[in-house]
Amino acid sequence: MRRILEIVLVLLPILGMALFLLLQREPSIVCPRCSMMTSMSSHKCTHCGYLIPYMEGDRMYLIDYSQLDEDREHFNTTQTD
Repeated sequence: MRRILEIVLVLLPILGMALFLLLQREPSIVCPRCSMMTSMSSHKCTHCGYLIPYMEGDRMYLIDYSQLDEDREHFNTTQTD
């Protein structure tokens, strides 16, 4: 019985810290260009640099339209190869 109590007392802080870290994770979203997970607070993809639309208050900030043209060109060239 004492051994079980010792194990519980050792594991409890470890489990508490793991739970704390899981709950503190910053929300992430999928980048529409590269499909990698990126932080919701960064307004650029941390992998490919794509500007991601985001809400701030009641305003929505959109992506740079020149990026859409570049993406379309890249998509069209990869489809014709």
